[in-house]
Amino acid sequence: MFEKETIGKNLNRIRESRHMTIEQLAENTNFTPRAVCNHIKNGIGNVDNILIYCEVLGCEPAEMFAQEITSEISQTDIEYMDLTSRSYNALKRAGYCFVEDFEGKTSEDLMKIRNLGRKSVFEIILKANNFGIYIPLIEE
Repeated sequence: MFEKETIGKNLNRIRESRHMTIEQLAENTNFTPRAVCNHIKNGIGNVDNILIYCEVLGCEPAEMFAQEITSEISQTDIEYMDLTSRSYNALKRAGYCFVEDFEGKTSEDLMKIRNLGRKSVFEIILKANNFGIYIPLIEE
């Protein structure tokens, strides 16, 4: 029997090694960004879904089942950022699952997310900074 959580961690490790965002993976697999986040966080129990990810990521199914993860991935769910409901829900809908998803993003990138205004973007920038992630503020 395989561990669903191990498959989720391996999925994320392989996704990161291919430099693929959650949004890109969702688009290529026809899953929603929320479903991809759920698969990463809670694992995958459906073999057909595993094969879909393998095809898109160009990996062997054995890589998904590997028990030993070669590099530890630091994943902190955005739930721990203590955001307002509006910011949290908008980010989840846009496919942001982990604090680390903000790496390399700017305030301009965040402003493009539906239902996020200036106040929410400032909140996210401040909260991400508490986790050691710097999001540059780009003034219009």
